Amino acid sequence: MGETFYTHTLNGSFVPVNVSTSTIQSTQPLVAPSATQTAIEQIPWDGWPNGIFSRDFSLTEYEKSDSLKIHWANKASGGSGDEHAAKWEKGKKLARRCLGVIVCDNEGCGIIIQPKTTPLAIQKQLEEPCVCTAQLQHQRCEVHAITWKWADGVHFYNTGVHSHNRPGCVLHLLNEEREQFGNLIRAHPNTGPLGLIVGVPGLTGPGESVVDISDVLLNVDRVSKERRKIKHDADPGGDSFIAAFAKLTEEYPGFVIFSTLGKVTVISVQTKFMWSNMLKDSQMDGPINGSVNDAAHGWWKERNSLLMITLAYFPTLF
Repeated sequence: MGETFYTHTLNGSFVPVNVSTSTIQSTQPLVAPSATQTAIEQIPWDGWPNGIFSRDFSLTEYEKSDSLKIHWANKASGGSGDEHAAKWEKGKKLARRCLGVIVCDNEGCGIIIQPKTTPLAIQKQLEEPCVCTAQLQHQRCEVHAITWKWADGVHFYNTGVHSHNRPGCVLHLLNEEREQFGNLIRAHPNTGPLGLIVGVPGLTGPGESVVDISDVLLNVDRVSKERRKIKHDADPGGDSFIAAFAKLTEEYPGFVIFSTLGKVTVISVQTKFMWSNMLKDSQMDGPINGSVNDAAHGWWKERNSLLMITLAYFPTLF
């Protein structure tokens, strides 16, 4: 008895593969034959996994793919297992379920919208009319992309074929695309976001465009944000920080309530709204009076720097 599985190609089409059920171990994810598996491993990660297949990545490949970023709208769950395990079956497991797409019931419209990640947010999306004034519908999807991260790499398994079209936007810049974007910014540091989208200026007219790198960069605000990151990384010096800090205190007077620069550097910020929640008119019932302090390692590039937060209970939001 045989069963048909599918692997994905770079252009998003599906290639059927007949696999004998006798070759499948029930305790492991379904896998295609070794020849097909080899072909799968030669396909660069493009963020659109589709079909039933499994694949092993080295830790270097995993990092290069930006932790196997996925463009399908998805909701993650899991976290069990040990990323230092000696076998992938015991590795840290993460499952990402596709959330499908939102489409218009007007066949002539063709709009495809990325669903948000919670049922309530999706319901609010569906309550809004389409730009053509017709009704929006949610096409659901149950395809899961599962990873097991272990000591020597990452095992990836995709559970099925997406029965819907790709959403109208791409969510992430993959590492290779980010590197291409950075090279373009460094070569044309004075070209603004709009110019980067239209095409960098050349002797004969507009040249290379960031849109050729990724659809993510169709949005001028996203281009501006990514461009600032590149330029900031290229100029992380003290003069740049001091100028930016001075500008912050000028634009938002009162936001920085204390600062000291020396062996121990501390910058404290607080808005009037934050301050108003520190003191209450009367004591409240339950263990919700006072404040809670916490510090996060790893928030800043320098791990020994701490993001320290004081939390207070807000009655309106419970």
